[in-house]
Amino acid sequence: MGNKNVRYNFNACCRIHNICSTDILRPSLCHIFFKDGNAICSEGHMMAIFKIGEISNLSEDDIKKLDGKLIHLNGYRQLLKYNTIEILEDGILAKGDEFEVKVLFKDLKYPNFSKIVEDALNAKSKESKIHIKAEQLKELQSCLGASGSIINVSSPNNSLVINFPNMESFAILAQRS
Repeated sequence: MGNKNVRYNFNACCRIHNICSTDILRPSLCHIFFKDGNAICSEGHMMAIFKIGEISNLSEDDIKKLDGKLIHLNGYRQLLKYNTIEILEDGILAKGDEFEVKVLFKDLKYPNFSKIVEDALNAKSKESKIHIKAEQLKELQSCLGASGSIINVSSPNNSLVINFPNMESFAILAQRS
């Protein structure tokens, strides 16, 4: 982390915090969860799994330090304002020219997203009608700076699996009844 003009952080354009819920009755969904090299965000109907290596220039060591940790969406938003971050045991230290800000990890249980992902990725669709909100696709694409989306339909819950060209990151949109 030598030159302070070189950014060592999440990409400033990756506003993945916009996928998080703001519902205080669902506090864990107001956080970004880091697991197995991914940043997981959900607002309850839309879940996005972003490869940390695709949305940051963090080292493999720092990505491993994030495993199992949660940060609040507002903390993540604050981190984006700084060029340099350092992953600590209890949080992330963002360094500016004049001062430093520490975003603490939260001790919350994140919902079991693995089952939702597994079901969505392994299922085949039986439905012929799918409703897609353009705003959701636009939001997902803007989080990554992606130029397009590849949409696959899965069942049994008729979710949409959204992939992005040349990326491993993906999202799942649950169909609302």
